[in-house]
Amino acid sequence: MTQWDRYFRQLAAKVDTYRWEKASAVRSYQELAFLAPTRPSRNLLLKCVEEEKRHIHLLCRLARQLTGEAAPIHPLPSLRFTSYPEGLRQRVLAESAAFLGYGEEFLNAPDFHLRKLFYQLSAVAVQHGFALTLCLNLEKPEVKG
Repeated sequence: MTQWDRYFRQLAAKVDTYRWEKASAVRSYQELAFLAPTRPSRNLLLKCVEEEKRHIHLLCRLARQLTGEAAPIHPLPSLRFTSYPEGLRQRVLAESAAFLGYGEEFLNAPDFHLRKLFYQLSAVAVQHGFALTLCLNLEKPEVKG
């Protein structure tokens, strides 16, 4: 087995994990949007939902290219946050971890198309982190002075 055979086999397994993480993110963002107390926060979170769904589609396509088979569907865990602010903080941590993982994939990718995909995924993870931080700040009462 060559270095690239091994790389692509490992990537196929990672892509399966990334798809599951994206599906979990969609579920979390949908619940957070439902709980969001302000329209701007809800709109930001719903935008995250749409971007994550688009990423799932891209990762499913990559999985098919790598394996020749349709990507399997995995059950999602139940949501594990007890409040809106806690859910936002959990997503910030998850997006931070995703940024690091996609950044590592970007550095190791052997071709332009994979580098572009993982660059885009990492950039959106950062954008989502900023959006989540903004949502946390939108919940605080304005200080008038």
